[in-house]
Amino acid sequence: MTDQGHSRSASPSRSMSALLPLLAPVGAVGFTATWAVLGTISTGYQMWDIVVPSYSPVSQPVSGLGLGETAAAMNTSFLVCGALVTLGAWAATSTWTHAGSPRRGHLARALVSVSGIGMAICGLFTLESMMMHSLGFLLAIGAPAAGFVLAAAVTRRTDPALSRLMLLAGAGAAALLVIFLATFDPQSAGDNEGTAGLVQRVLITVVLGTIAAIGIRATGAPRTTHSSTDTTRTMNAPPAPTA
Repeated sequence: MTDQGHSRSASPSRSMSALLPLLAPVGAVGFTATWAVLGTISTGYQMWDIVVPSYSPVSQPVSGLGLGETAAAMNTSFLVCGALVTLGAWAATSTWTHAGSPRRGHLARALVSVSGIGMAICGLFTLESMMMHSLGFLLAIGAPAAGFVLAAAVTRRTDPALSRLMLLAGAGAAALLVIFLATFDPQSAGDNEGTAGLVQRVLITVVLGTIAAIGIRATGAPRTTHSSTDTTRTMNAPPAPTA
């Protein structure tokens, strides 16, 4: 009776734990929907004594939505969705520490999961706090790009399909980050010139889309534990000789 009661009480807890990775796609979709909608209704913003009279999603970065009339909604999304992404990614990548090299698995897990923390930093520190905001951007985008490549090596044998996806996403995100940094000019963006805003949106979509895929994949992937591995080995072992 005691064992049955314990099993019943533990079952909901295990079910909730198994669903935690889905927080990553929820956060990714929520954040994407926020900047997509706010980008169509923003009427511009003021940063220090600089007035930007209109907002262009093609030319201006997502962070511009963290100022002006859209500030409250955008910065709340940075914080809430960032928390969801980090919690979901951390839960989804727990098996990486048991695949391949544990050290590389831990590092890849940290680099991918820190993306949501970077998002939260961007929500706490707007473009008017340029250094902290830039740090948040690099953590949100640059860190997971490196993490994808590292994780691709870690999961190459355990999940080849996900490994290939992360390798492509890591390389693509790195290339897009370089293009964005090379083409973004604050003056041109303020004048709604150039395509840096569009490049950044594709970059964000690649990174968050990959994290969402990792979360979804984790909910359907069988989890291998040490006990199950040992059991399998015992079952497959040849029978002991009899006298």
